[in-house]
Amino acid sequence: MGEWQPIETAPRNGTAILGCNPTAGTGTMLVRWAAACDFLTEAEIDILVAEGADPKSFETEDWFAADFATGCRLQPDCHPTLWQPLPEPPK
Repeated sequence: MGEWQPIETAPRNGTAILGCNPTAGTGTMLVRWAAACDFLTEAEIDILVAEGADPKSFETEDWFAADFATGCRLQPDCHPTLWQPLPEPPK
């Protein structure tokens, strides 16, 4: 594994990285800087808008963490403060 680096040096192009925020106690997370519209389908966005979500919120870039089914926008106090690239996959 690589060394942890300040989050300000992380890629902001949708690349998945490892992130953590030791102060928030989030542990190591799979994260990426993106907008929800980059990975949600139109149908998923339509459902969320019908449930009251602001359509503009899907275009706002932010830190997102992967979970087992989808992903979630991280609350500001859980934003990663450190990052490192993902390891190479096994050959």
